[in-house]
Amino acid sequence: MTKGTWKAFFIAVTLVVIGELFLAWQYGQLAQNRIPELEERVERQQQEIELANAQETLRKFLQARFAKDTNEALSYVTEKAWEQWNDRSFSLTGNFVHYEIEDVRKLEEENFQFQVTIAQGNGVDVIELIDVKKILGSYFIHSVEYPG
Repeated sequence: MTKGTWKAFFIAVTLVVIGELFLAWQYGQLAQNRIPELEERVERQQQEIELANAQETLRKFLQARFAKDTNEALSYVTEKAWEQWNDRSFSLTGNFVHYEIEDVRKLEEENFQFQVTIAQGNGVDVIELIDVKKILGSYFIHSVEYPG
């Protein structure tokens, strides 16, 4: 190879290395600015998924109560909620007409409290505070209480 060929080869390799260093620097700047934003977005989506899963458990529990299916309703409760029901702190069945979730609060990580208004056939609305807790990857009704 001639001296001019080596010179052209050296310039080409130098330009490739400089280009790669520039791209690496640019990627680092993008990653530094975008990674926290992406992590926050993933966290928000995870919380939305957890809330949706808790709401689905609550919906199934309430549907079983409205259908007067005690065994099905009890399949969604923890020992604490079962003890509350056994102590007659709340009723699983009744003359329920419809329900509405009025409010939701996040208690702890993956635990939620729903304020549910249940309309009964006699025209009386009952407000229940229903705690939903995640245990071993599944949500369960952990307590049912009346406010106040």
